[in-house]
Order: sequence, then structure tokens, then C-alpha cells
Amino acid sequence: MAVILKDVANKLNVSISTVSKAINNRPGISDELRSRILQTIEEMGYQSSVRVERTFFPAGGNTAPTINLSIRTNDSYLTESFYTLISQEITRQLQEHQYNILFNVISKSDLSPDEFTSIFESNNSNAFIIIGADIDQRLFEEIKQTGVTTVLVDNDFDGFSSVNTDNVQGAQSAVEYLAGLGHRDILCLAGPLHHKSIQGRYQGYLRAIQAQRLPGKPRLIECPGVSINDGLEAIASLKEIDFTAVFGCTDKLAIGAMKGLQKRGIKVPEQVSVMGFDDIEWGLHTEPELTTVKTAKRQIARMATKVVLDLLENQESYRMEVVIGTEILVRGSTGEVDGAGRTP
Repeated sequence: MAVILKDVANKLNVSISTVSKAINNRPGISDELRSRILQTIEEMGYQSSVRVERTFFPAGGNTAPTINLSIRTNDSYLTESFYTLISQEITRQLQEHQYNILFNVISKSDLSPDEFTSIFESNNSNAFIIIGADIDQRLFEEIKQTGVTTVLVDNDFDGFSSVNTDNVQGAQSAVEYLAGLGHRDILCLAGPLHHKSIQGRYQGYLRAIQAQRLPGKPRLIECPGVSINDGLEAIASLKEIDFTAVFGCTDKLAIGAMKGLQKRGIKVPEQVSVMGFDDIEWGLHTEPELTTVKTAKRQIARMATKVVLDLLENQESYRMEVVIGTEILVRGSTGEVDGAGRTP
């Protein structure tokens, strides 16, 4: 069994961060302690493989650069279909280019110093690709201090390259589509607004309300998360249903809203239309099927891979901010409004 940083730290009664500094020849520890740590590592047979869920190596050796691919997820990785597809495509692209891949799951928005070290400092990665919206900005500050090339997906931070969906325009198009069906009272069902993608989608909703000069005021429910249950509970908490359409900032919120409306005996789309954002597979298995904003997940993944490879292979490359468009997929959960303010 491989010895990990924690074993070395425990044996010498020092922090994991201190062990990492010795391994990576970083300042902050004495030469004497560095020598003791390195000697202990040699004696214990340390191998640098901390917190790596999976490691992929190209055929024919292990001399290629290493990309640390980290995904931020609130639920099980396998249930986060949006990020799952992106990370799978990035992995495939990197393998085609014969790069090593270290894969990590980040299960909370901020990390302790030891957790940060084990994920971002202990593996001598050449670049980081970090996927996820719900990440504490202080974590990005720490990553920036490492000086390692970094590309963010579904997030942005000053000094980092990023690849994002055009969340503002996508949401604006969605709400304008609903307005074109005759809807004037449109509820926005959002997740936490400190998530950059959710924030952008809410801004798009507001732009559409203003651009269409809808008589109703903007209506927002900010849910604690973006799950189906969050959407269901949001609808269940309402005393009355006095809107004709719901725009969910994620498909899961929209699916939850649909279930919540149906539990209250409200027909979708005959009485209330529901629209989502992301185009996850689950939207094809609702009754009716979910109208949504399609995001180009594979294109996002390919662009993230292209950006990180360009930054590594071309020293003249500059930081890039890539924004990828969306399209509306019309299915059965939306319909026109009749003169009485309800869908026929």
C-alpha cells in the first residue's frame, strides 16, 4: 500500500502542508526539518497519490504533463449529469493528447489547509481544470498563489482562463420565449445567487422582464440548492399559484417545480408552463417532457481542453475567457396563454 502525506505527517508530528513544502522544495520550513521529512519519506516508501479518485496515464510511459481535473459537486458525482458529461469529455480529450489526468471530487465549497495541499500542491500538476460554480473565491486566491496554469469551467476569477455558458443570454432568450407565448407573470426559481452561473441566469431573467415590458414585477424564489427537491419544496411553500409560467435556473429546479405543481393538482402546461436550463437527460423522462435551454456540454469540455493545452504548449498565449452560446429546446411543458391568463 502506498504511503500518503498524512502518514508522513503523523509520524513526524507535523502538518500535511509542511510535508508538501518539503516535497516541492517550497520555502517556509527549515533545512533541518526538510531533510528529516525527505529521509522519512524515503524510509517509508512514499508515493504521491493523495486524494486522487482516479489516475489515467497514456500508453507507452508516464513522461507527459499532468492535468489535475477537479469537480465541485454537492451531491454524488454520478447524479450531477451536467458536470459528469463535461468531465468525461475533458478526460477523453486529454487522453487523446497523451496527457496524465489526476481526478478529484471537491465535496465542499471551501477547503482546510491540509485538504488544499493534498489536492492542489502534493501532485506536481502542470495545470488545473476546475469544474463547478459553488466554490469559495478564497480557494481561487490560494490556487493563484501556486502559479499553476488554471482553467475554470462554469465559474470565473480574475487572472484565470475560463469557459462558460452564456448564462445571461440563455436565460433572457428563455424568458422572452415564454413572453412570446403570452405569459406575463413568470416566476424565476433560482439556486443560491452567489453561484456565478445562477447569478447570470437571474440577470438574464431580469433583462427579459425589462425588455418585454412585462406588467408583473420580477418574482424570485432563491432556493438553498439546485436539486429537484429544492424546486418541489419551493412550490409547496407558496400559499397560492398566481403566475402562469416558471423559469427554473436549472433543469432540476424546473423538474421539482413541475412535480410540486402537479401535486397541487395544477396541470402542466395547461395551467402553468415550466421551463428549465441545462438540458439534462432527466428532462426527457418527465411528463410532459421539459422545455429547456440546451447548453453545449461537449463543446464546453473541448474548449476547456483546448485552452489548457494552448496555455501549456504556447508560452505566448494569454489568458482566455470563452463564452459559449445556447439554444432553446421546445418540448411539452410550455404552452400558449389564452385570454383568461391561463394556457388553453
